[in-house]
Amino acid sequence: MQLDLIIFVTYKIKVIYVLRNPKDTLVSIFNFAKSFNHNEEFIGHLEEMADLFLESKYWYGSWWAHVDEFVNLPKIHIVHYENLLKNPHKEIKRIAEYLDVDLSDNQLNELVDYTNVF
Repeated sequence: MQLDLIIFVTYKIKVIYVLRNPKDTLVSIFNFAKSFNHNEEFIGHLEEMADLFLESKYWYGSWWAHVDEFVNLPKIHIVHYENLLKNPHKEIKRIAEYLDVDLSDNQLNELVDYTNVF
């Protein structure tokens, strides 16, 4: 990880990290795993997936270790996925400010409309 830190600091890279609630992440992983009927790696119930998730024994490794690596990096902008859904205007404006991008109210509204997932 030290090399990554050097790259971030040296090149002044701006990183936006979208962080999702671990409970929602678990449910998403469970639904993803269940969507593959041919996938015999996981054929259990949500409770079994929760155990694997909590023990960091599912396909993607430890959610907590992954999050810890990113949230502790310097100059990283954290966006909580749930906040983005609840208040997209506020979160997109925060992202624009982080990126030093001036958005008019009209541009902000267009971005919110364009990125609406519902």
